[in-house]
Amino acid sequence: MREHPKARESSAGRDAAAATDDSVHPTVDVCRFVQETAGIGGGFPQVRNSRTPVRCIVLTHRTTNDFDQTAERYAYLPREDVRGALDYYAAYPERVDEDIEREERIWAEHQGR
Repeated sequence: MREHPKARESSAGRDAAAATDDSVHPTVDVCRFVQETAGIGGGFPQVRNSRTPVRCIVLTHRTTNDFDQTAERYAYLPREDVRGALDYYAAYPERVDEDIEREERIWAEHQGR
């Protein structure tokens, strides 16, 4: 596992910072196919220029266990972008897993209402 190219603060700190300054959304290109933008998607990894969360592609791939089927479900993205998202996950699984866990918590809280 490689070190993520950007030092991370806690997700709570990132979310709070994004909520206080919505006029500036600095983007960090973490690889050719993935970027993180403060205030967009919780600041978690997304396919560049699409706002498609890497976590969604990863979860789809876990379900299909087939690259072609995964790419078909994201037909609006070039196949190389889908592959790039999966490669990003292979290199930085902790970052995407953090986003998956965050989304699961939010969904559980929403269901509890």
